[in-house]
Amino acid sequence: MAERVLDSRRPVEGTIVDEPENDRCILIMAQNLVSLTMAFVMVVFPGVLCLAGIIFLSQNGRYRNAWYMPLYLACGLMAWLCLWGLWVFVFKLPMLWKAQ
Repeated sequence: MAERVLDSRRPVEGTIVDEPENDRCILIMAQNLVSLTMAFVMVVFPGVLCLAGIIFLSQNGRYRNAWYMPLYLACGLMAWLCLWGLWVFVFKLPMLWKAQ
């Protein structure tokens, strides 16, 4: 009867292994979660508010005159900057989902 030789590098099924790779992966995931939360609070939420403000102001008839044009421009610029920041965050920064 042949004995089973266990490879010391591979954990036995059902055991919890404390490996540096797992700790590093958890740390990266936590950093990404913090980054995603900050991006939502600082980028997505203000952008949505600005777009909602533009829609709300354009719905009411008394806000359609030329005096409110700077407000529309400011809200539009803020929304554009927020969407651009989100694009930079998703496509230009190194994230876990882009790791090879």
